[in-house]
Amino acid sequence: MFERFTDDARRLIVQAQEEARSLNHDYIGTEHLLLALVRYPETKGADVLRGLGIDLDVARAAAVAAAPAGESPLTAAYLPFTPRAKRVLELSWREAVELDHKWVGSEHVLLALLRERNGIAGQVLSAQGADLAAARSHLAGLASDGSLLHEVDDLESYLAEVRRYPVLTPAEELELAQKIELGRDAAQRLEGPAELSAEDRASLTVTAAEVEKAELALTQANLRLVVTIAQRYQGRGLSIIDLVQEGNLGLMAAVDSYEWRKGFKFSVFATWWIRHAITRALARPR
Repeated sequence: MFERFTDDARRLIVQAQEEARSLNHDYIGTEHLLLALVRYPETKGADVLRGLGIDLDVARAAAVAAAPAGESPLTAAYLPFTPRAKRVLELSWREAVELDHKWVGSEHVLLALLRERNGIAGQVLSAQGADLAAARSHLAGLASDGSLLHEVDDLESYLAEVRRYPVLTPAEELELAQKIELGRDAAQRLEGPAELSAEDRASLTVTAAEVEKAELALTQANLRLVVTIAQRYQGRGLSIIDLVQEGNLGLMAAVDSYEWRKGFKFSVFATWWIRHAITRALARPR
């Protein structure tokens, strides 16, 4: 999912999990992404916040107040993103595309948090006067330092990157899909009201932790499929890299919604989602 995220953006994602754990939250929400963002004042996202007149310490305190710490110690090994947090990560990519930036940085995560204004982070930032249009304008005025935003218009360069991931056999696709299903079921059981023995809880925790790895493997193995489909839509208003990025969003949606029990090969299922994402992007006013 995070192949096009900069090191700073990936560090933000990892820190969001730590923020959730420190508050005894068994999920990663938009508030944790905001807490992670303000923890690193040297990033471009923090620069944009300061440019909007937002005090990072005040923003952090407001986010913690809006999502108080849980009372029970956290035992889960796997913390899922909330649907709204997943949406923010997808919007981060879209913000980068709309700004003609080829990598997703902390600044794009900030724009996505503001865009998803019904989330806790969006509400906290809005209450302090942060505005999406003003944030975009401020970001446009910042000079790129060359380390966060990279030009990767060369399709061959991208293909060389994705060719590192092996193509899966149908049996391997099925195995990953089953791991994802089992892991999600395990996470739900861990979060449910039923009493679990220590042995059951430990076993379910291990199973739930496999979800993210299985989702990543299924995504990476199908990045070449995205490129193949994206090439068919060249010459319609978007660069090939932009088409690939939009297609990757469709691939992520396919991984999230795939139901292997219906008997479809994942590549067939993903093809519809990839095409849908690309054609929607081409239809958007520019």
